[in-house]
Amino acid sequence: MYKSVPDDCESFIKDILSVCEKANLHHLDLQPSIGATYITTSNPNYEILMRELEFASHIANHSSNHYLFYTKDIYHVLEDELALEASLKSAAHKNEWTIYFQPKIDLLTNQIIGAEALLRWKGNETRITPDVFIPLAEKLGLISQIGRYVIQSTFESIVQLQNIGFSQLKISINLSAQQLMDSDFIDYIDGIAETYCINPDCIIFEITESVLIHNMDKIEKIIADLKKRGFRFSLDDFGTGYSSLAYLSRLSFDELKFDRAFIRDIQHEEKNLIILEHMTKMAHSLGLNIVTEGIEDETQYYIARNLGCNYYQGYYYSRPIPFKNFLELLQAQANQTKIV
Repeated sequence: MYKSVPDDCESFIKDILSVCEKANLHHLDLQPSIGATYITTSNPNYEILMRELEFASHIANHSSNHYLFYTKDIYHVLEDELALEASLKSAAHKNEWTIYFQPKIDLLTNQIIGAEALLRWKGNETRITPDVFIPLAEKLGLISQIGRYVIQSTFESIVQLQNIGFSQLKISINLSAQQLMDSDFIDYIDGIAETYCINPDCIIFEITESVLIHNMDKIEKIIADLKKRGFRFSLDDFGTGYSSLAYLSRLSFDELKFDRAFIRDIQHEEKNLIILEHMTKMAHSLGLNIVTEGIEDETQYYIARNLGCNYYQGYYYSRPIPFKNFLELLQAQANQTKIV
């Protein structure tokens, strides 16, 4: 609380943040989030003021400035956030999820060779997207529970695919750091694969570089153990971090997925084209397949193809779709092949 003019208060807060930024206390990164409010009466209600500070500091934690002054709008923002948390907890308890599949396409034949299983919040597919609720699920400690739903549901879909003749498809499943760090994760995978009689060779587990920074030694062992069982691994969003090459030399990946940022403006960004060309050659030299994400038009398709990438995903072929629609694409492709 600060009983002064706004400019003085803001200057004082910035001084605190500056001191913390420059401090080096046992190599700790000190980055506070500061909430501020004003005493506007001669007889303030300190309980209300403390609540205002709590609200402001909570929202400041997600602000680029790391500080925020309390306003009435902040209360409504926090109300919305708490309501979303309550809804997410309820959805996790009731398994209010559905799995969409984004086809994975061979760049040479333009045929579906697999898909990526993607989580959607049933009834909220367009309103609350995964980039909103998945980080929140991680924060609330729900991601392992939700992740197991994704694995089980995907395995069920794979069984259906195999029963109607699509047994060669490779299906990708995203894993979070919390899932991999679960003490019984490998036992869980062994058990559910046995339950559904899943051939590990048809599963590709996708992990991002951000997953690897949590506990490299343990994750390296988990990946090695699952690869011995026949599961495959893909490094997702490759090229967005600073240590990707180090991970490639240490971990046994089967596939790299180029981040969509490289392809988005590739016809106008010669540097991106050069980077992709060299990364593709390097990956192929290591025996890795290349998947290019975010292919949205014919120009991007032919650029990725000419670079020698193996597969692609993107709206040029299909956006993520419900399982029944994915089946329709597969059946149409199979019928077309028979006709040819």
